[in-house]
Amino acid sequence: MKNRVRRNTLDDVARLAGVSAITVSRVLRTPELVSEKTRDKVMWAVEELDYRQNQAARTLASSSSNLIGVVVPSLVNEVFVQLLEGVQSTLEPAGYQVQIGVSHYQVDEEVRQVNQFLHQNCAGVLITENLNPQFLKDIHCPAVSLMNLDDDATIPTVGFDQQSAGYELTRHLLSQGYERIGFLAAQMDRRTLLRREGFRQALSEQDINPLRLEVLSDQPSSVGQGYLLARQFQIQNLFDAVFCCNDDLAQGVMYYCHKNQIAIPDQLAIAGFNDLSASAFLYPELTTVKTPRYEIGVKGSEILLQLIQKQKPQELHLDLGYHLQARASSVKQAFVSVER
Repeated sequence: MKNRVRRNTLDDVARLAGVSAITVSRVLRTPELVSEKTRDKVMWAVEELDYRQNQAARTLASSSSNLIGVVVPSLVNEVFVQLLEGVQSTLEPAGYQVQIGVSHYQVDEEVRQVNQFLHQNCAGVLITENLNPQFLKDIHCPAVSLMNLDDDATIPTVGFDQQSAGYELTRHLLSQGYERIGFLAAQMDRRTLLRREGFRQALSEQDINPLRLEVLSDQPSSVGQGYLLARQFQIQNLFDAVFCCNDDLAQGVMYYCHKNQIAIPDQLAIAGFNDLSASAFLYPELTTVKTPRYEIGVKGSEILLQLIQKQKPQELHLDLGYHLQARASSVKQAFVSVER
């Protein structure tokens, strides 16, 4: 068997030129944005390595492709599956091909995935973490951040106020008369931290120290993790209500309570976040925050299409809101609503 000849890559060009891969991509795509000295170094390396003989280089030198890269932290989380459905339902009819990358909640992996899309001369990028805002501004490619409302006014965003949602859910639990409200969280991603800030804000307003009421884990969020945390900390002895940062954790806590004959909400009230598809059909029905994942995917994609077409969107920072779903897992019997 003959040995295959290794083709030089964009990273090889970057190494030889002494610049970053993003800079090489920028020189090949938008040379007017790069200094003459840097352009000369990159083009010398391109010629030296005969990089233009590669199909990738020819693609980079031409107009952008119909590829749109989407980076999500997980594909096992229903939240991001529904968001991707909104993205595909909008972009594919418009003639674009959606390619998905998974960051596993890691900033380096998110950057690597975006770089891969840039190497393919993608038309645009959608991300759901924006762990490195400066990187997103520097890529000179249409991009939209989804799920959060970023503080940076220069980055288009579509999402909702995570901190406000955490605050409102905690206020709901306080309004029901619960006094020892715990915060149960896993993964500790950016959205979880914002929800925790809302939790802390609501309790601090009542002169309650929230730092003594938090059960935190850096493990991935799941039903099993919720069960294990509830069992490990015997949370029915610590709290009279618990705010779980995700519905899957809340479902695990509910299973723990059922298994140990802990009455919900009489002995322990439980609330989740995201309103997953099963949450309204649990026993008792789970109190949670309904979030517009599909709509975020649609609206974020619409803004990205406008940016690709060099149109100025009417709104660069779109807040789609959220809705508190107060159900039987936290509402005391006298207040339970039969509305579904």
